[in-house]
Formats: sequence, structure tokens, C-alpha cells
Amino acid sequence: MKRMLFVTAVVLALIVLAVGSVQAGFKGPKVTGGGQAQNNNSGLGVDLISIGGFNAQATGPADAGEYPAKGQVQAKNVLASDPSTTIAQVHGSVVCMFEKRSGVWEIRFKITKSRDANGNRVTTGVAAEGTYASAFVQDNGPGTSDKVDENFAPSAKDNESCGQDLGFGLEPLLAGNIKDH
Repeated sequence: MKRMLFVTAVVLALIVLAVGSVQAGFKGPKVTGGGQAQNNNSGLGVDLISIGGFNAQATGPADAGEYPAKGQVQAKNVLASDPSTTIAQVHGSVVCMFEKRSGVWEIRFKITKSRDANGNRVTTGVAAEGTYASAFVQDNGPGTSDKVDENFAPSAKDNESCGQDLGFGLEPLLAGNIKDH
């Protein structure tokens, strides 16, 4: 009986490994990065600095240019005039990736944690926990400034799909880099 349980366990383990290796064998796009960027187009009427990082890895083939993906996004905005003053913070789980144009990626994520300037949870409206947002990133190669932007459009906050017609205006990283692997 013990031998039969052992053989069954080994067979199940091999099946799990075989299924996992099919998914792990997919070699799609991967984009990572982080740092500090000016954020002068937030719509808040003040100059901000965005600080954060992300990793996004395609988990399967693209459908109409949209890759299912996994990864994380963490970011906060601080006043450019007083970087000790936090305006907002978000953390999210990546759900998809979409190459908007050559070298410019949309990283779509579901917001899992969101805090306002007072450190309170954001549970309604723009950037609320459970809604979606996008980061737009561009790897310009060594020796040049990479660029980033974000979009928390109210019209798209309930839509997890990449490739929507969301506006963005890429702004330069002041420190850090983006890597399109």
C-alpha cells in the first residue's frame, strides 16, 4: 500500500512538473524597470515626481497584440517642490502587456493597494483598490533617457484589457532605467 501511494505521488508530481514546464517554456516579452520620473502632466496642477518600479512578463502568446502577463507595479507620487510630501501610492498586479508602438509598452495592472496623501485606503473613484490603471514605458537604450507615464482614466478603470485608446505623454526618467528584455 505504501509503495502504491509513493508511485501515485511520483506520477502526480511528474504531471504537475510537465504542465508547469509548458507554461514556463513560453519566452514572450519581459519589461522591467524603475526609478524617479518627472510627472508634470498628472492633471493635479502641480509638478510631481513619480517614484517606483515594476516587472512585467508575458505568460502566453499575444491575442490582437495583447499579451496575458504577470508581475507587479509599485509607485508613489511626491511633490517636486517637497519630495517628503507623498500625494498618493499604489501597488498592483500586472494583468497584460501591449506594445503601443515600437519600444513603447503599456503595462496594465489591477490596483491591489492604494493610499491617499493622508495614508488612507482609496476604495472609491480613480485609483481605487480593485480598479485598473496603466503604466506606459519606453526603453531608449544605453546612454539615453528612458521614459514613463501613467493613466488612471476613469473611463477605463473597470476594464482589464490592454490596448485601449488611453492617452499618455511620456516623460523622462530622472534616475533609474527601463529594460525591454
